[in-house]
Amino acid sequence: LAAVQKDIQKARELYFKLLPLFTMFETTGQYVQLTKAGLEILGRPYGNPRRPLLPPTDEDKQRLREILQTLVT
Repeated sequence: LAAVQKDIQKARELYFKLLPLFTMFETTGQYVQLTKAGLEILGRPYGNPRRPLLPPTDEDKQRLREILQTLVT
């Protein structure tokens, strides 16, 4: 919405706030797995990804939890 309203400063702030999440998706390549894990962390369980995809590691889930906590505060 900030970009649509041409509020470039707010759009930049939002982008940099979301950047750790984007980076995690890009570096792990686990878009589906991390999305489903994120939904579970946020209280909206969506189940595990279908095979051949595997759920993210506990380490990745913890990192995702930390990132999401910075976004909801």
